[in-house]
Amino acid sequence: MHAPTVSAYFVDAATRGLPADTRSRLLTRNGIPADSLEHSSARLPGEDFANLLRDAMLETGDEQLGHGDAPQPLGSWATMAQLSIGAENLGDAMRRLARFYRLIPWGIETQFESSGDTATFHMHRASDHPFSDYIFESFLFYVSRYANWLINQPIPLLEVGFCFADRGRRNEYRRLFDCNQFAFDQPDSYFSFAERFLAQPIAQNAATLKAFLEHTNLAMVAQRSQQQSYRHKVIQYLLPRLSDNPGIGDVARGLGMHPHTLRTKLRKEGLQLQHIKDQLRCDVAVDLLRYQHCSVEDTAIRLGFSETSAFSRAFKKWMGVTPRSYLQHHPQHRPQD
Repeated sequence: MHAPTVSAYFVDAATRGLPADTRSRLLTRNGIPADSLEHSSARLPGEDFANLLRDAMLETGDEQLGHGDAPQPLGSWATMAQLSIGAENLGDAMRRLARFYRLIPWGIETQFESSGDTATFHMHRASDHPFSDYIFESFLFYVSRYANWLINQPIPLLEVGFCFADRGRRNEYRRLFDCNQFAFDQPDSYFSFAERFLAQPIAQNAATLKAFLEHTNLAMVAQRSQQQSYRHKVIQYLLPRLSDNPGIGDVARGLGMHPHTLRTKLRKEGLQLQHIKDQLRCDVAVDLLRYQHCSVEDTAIRLGFSETSAFSRAFKKWMGVTPRSYLQHHPQHRPQD
């Protein structure tokens, strides 16, 4: 599979500060219908979002796309990566990252600290600029994924906090951060994790950094968690069995537990089986239609729908458009020879 889908909210939020004509042109170039952004529940291909971010940064010359107090010059992230990859371990790398971004005048002060068993990366508002939620959501996402990449293993986050009110996006945050503990209306925005990861050696080098920087946005969006959450276990069970449309009893038996126990485990992660199944079906549908050249009818069967019409209705609920309309905007990808 390719990069997972992303919420239309993040596409809309990322590009909201662009001039209208620039925004329209970049959306069209990347096959994203502007009207799909009107549906907050719609989802869009991760590759398209990553390409849109890259193109918008190149167009504006600003890595924060107008969300900062001042433009952030192109090459800022690459320079930070080149400085931090030479660190001895993750703790040193995170301190270098925070120190680097304190030198850039974007109205945000970054800090990294460890206390007791917990390490925390902070974003503090250092100006009166009316910052969007997106700048905190996106930068915490990028830094947490970058930390995973540095040591080549997932780092379970203990908590993610935001300096704004709860906007009802917890389900999306769970997908972004693979975390279930969120706090809002905090003095700073931050994420925390176990201090023991700070001693992990850097697993990357100049060659892997070069490949990483070729399309950082895609590398971050496409990065998949390997944590042993129950959400992850359920996804691993469902993925090869979607055509059978397994229910809670089937999944529970496959995982060696009682259905009530599985429901309880998922509830503690803020999830239900149907929600996980819908998101997985959405991601797989995009992959089958666009990259594996499946017909709408075959895709419906492989996802466990008894009728193509039922699949089309579900797809429109997920993506904001029908499968056939989606393919008109996103021609099937043909690999280069």
